Amino acid sequence: MTLHRLLLKEILLPFALALVFVCQLLIVMQMLQLNEVLFGSGFDAVALLKVAAYLAPHFAIIAVPLAFLLSVMLGLGRLAEDNELLALASLGRSPWALYAVPVLLSLVLGAGVGFIAFRGEPWGLRGIHQELNLLIKRNVAGDVRAGVFYESIPDFTIFVGATGTGDRWKQVLLYDTVRKEAPLLLLAQEGHVVSSGAGADLRLDLTDGELHRSGEDDAYTRAKFETGTVALGVSGFQHAQNRFVGSWDELDAAEMPLAANEALAAGKPGIARRIWLAFHRRIAQVLSCLVFGLIAVALAAGGKGSRGWGFAATVLAFACYYVARVGANTLGESGRASPLLAAWLPNLIGLLAAAFLARRLWRGPRQDRA
Repeated sequence: MTLHRLLLKEILLPFALALVFVCQLLIVMQMLQLNEVLFGSGFDAVALLKVAAYLAPHFAIIAVPLAFLLSVMLGLGRLAEDNELLALASLGRSPWALYAVPVLLSLVLGAGVGFIAFRGEPWGLRGIHQELNLLIKRNVAGDVRAGVFYESIPDFTIFVGATGTGDRWKQVLLYDTVRKEAPLLLLAQEGHVVSSGAGADLRLDLTDGELHRSGEDDAYTRAKFETGTVALGVSGFQHAQNRFVGSWDELDAAEMPLAANEALAAGKPGIARRIWLAFHRRIAQVLSCLVFGLIAVALAAGGKGSRGWGFAATVLAFACYYVARVGANTLGESGRASPLLAAWLPNLIGLLAAAFLARRLWRGPRQDRA
């Protein structure tokens, strides 16, 4: 029991510190990638905090296993560095005694990761989708200046003679080239930017205007209107700035099978494979902490017993796992492996590696005693 309490003490504090550090690092890096949206003219400190909160569950799924791997490496590495593991071996304690606490902790953390994956991550990704949509609306409304052509939205050019309160414009010119063969010119006295619900696109409500369109065979159309609506396709550059929008991980676990079956019925087997892959990967993430825990014990107990070795081994182990996950995802999305196999393949590889390292750890003390 003394050994177990010692291991618990040596693992928990590094785990808490590593978890906070890794989560903060991943969130800050992602927010820097979203800087054009987050720090645009519609900047809002409250929205910034909301985005960070929405990102936390997604990155916690990565941060928890990584922090656990590092904490076990550092905890057992310190014991090895102080020759305490050698003392335990000389007293006849089996190396398997080192596994009890990390395995128990990995099961508890795995349950937490599972809860985050099934509940927290979909909530967070849906929330960030909607929050970025609101920020883009504010940015578009705020970036458009009177007397300056605005061309940041693909296929649209906007010019306004004056800006009113909030997101209202006056004397609006809108040039729409979504249909290259028939560009559209709209002139209106007033315009109002409106968010299109939960989607990424915005719409521009126009009042008291004229429509001009030139088509094929030199056809020309001119018409007046009292009110009109144009969909501004901002979803394109939102997807370019945020890889989470439109992710299948936004769906709840119960929605994923339904979405996959609907995609298959619609003749889209590729999309159905991706949804099933995301579904099975969500389940497989529950055991990632156990895999990392088993690997960490064998590496730390059989390693050089230094902090530098612990950090280096952590980075190497996580990099190998990540490469295996990317390769498995590619196999699953291309159809060369079933979604179930592709989702579980990184864990299977990790368990085989842990078994190999544990075998070496077990043989070492036996050879020393001989």
